[in-house]
Order: sequence, then structure tokens, then C-alpha cells
Amino acid sequence: MIHRPKIIVSCISGFTQHADEMNGTMQAVLETIGGNYGECVRVDYFTWDDDLDGAAEFYHKAFPGVPHVIWGYSLGGEAAATLANKLVDLGEPVHSVIVVDGVVSGWLRPWLWAFGKIKVCAEVGHVYSFIQRQDLPDGDKVVHGDKPVNQVEILHTNHNAIDEHYLPHEKLKTVIQKLQAKSNKES
Repeated sequence: MIHRPKIIVSCISGFTQHADEMNGTMQAVLETIGGNYGECVRVDYFTWDDDLDGAAEFYHKAFPGVPHVIWGYSLGGEAAATLANKLVDLGEPVHSVIVVDGVVSGWLRPWLWAFGKIKVCAEVGHVYSFIQRQDLPDGDKVVHGDKPVNQVEILHTNHNAIDEHYLPHEKLKTVIQKLQAKSNKES
């Protein structure tokens, strides 16, 4: 029997990251696992090109009604929006999406730099975006419903290092702590 968590955290890495090496997204996973949340938090790691539709279906069948927090870095930012939108389509609650220098994929990518948008449906509770402007690719615009998301620009970092910056990690911890406190009040 699978233990039923009170919160599900999905961390999705970017194109240059691999599940068998340490990176900022894996660091977020490990910090969450080691965050003294107990068994109430389930943490899963995905790469940007994993079967996230299958993951959403699994969550929907195994853990209906459990709120989700989704972190996505680089191409994982677009994948995080895709997972969130699929979960909402299935009727699942998505509390927060955290996009870390998220970029739009596709073969037209060089032409999309000025126009690319990561679209998160309006039914998602909160959307946060962290970007850098030191090098390319730099974070695309993130839209929550039809409204642009305020992007926190992190200075003095580049695309390959922004997922290791403390600000997105602190946001993830804060969101989980708030959800955990809410869950404890309801119990």
C-alpha cells in the first residue's frame, strides 16, 4: 500500500541536467526530503522530457485531492506548467508552481526568445517566477491565466547556476511550510 501524503512536490529539471548528477533541481529535492516534513510530503524528481501526462494520471488515481507544488527549471519550467495544467484538467488541486528561469521548448526556440510564454492556467493557486539576464537562454515570460507573473530577477548569476540560488529554494520551503501548517490545522 502506498502512503497517502498531504502534499506532493514535483521537481522538474532542465535540458542539461540528468537524474544521476547533482544539480540545483536535485538539490531542491534533497532539501525538501531533508526538511523535517515527515511522511506528509511526497517528493518526485522528473526531467523535462519525462512522461508528465502519465505522472499526472498516476497522482490523480493514487492521491486524489492532495495539493501539488511544482518546481521547474529551464525547460522544466514549461514542463511544470504542463504538469500543473494537466492536473487541473483532472480536477486535482495545484497550490503553487515555481518557475526557475523557465524557457519555452520547440524547434522555433531561437525565434521565440522575444515572444515565448509559459502558460499556467488560472486555477493554479500561486505562480512564482525567478529569472536571470546574464546570458541566454534567459527566462521567458510566465502567464497565470491571462495575467503576467511578476518575475524576480536574480542578479550576478547565469542560466546554468540560477537553479542553485537560494531564493527559489527558500520560496519552495516557504510554500511547503504554509501548506503543511494549513494541513495540520485541518487535521
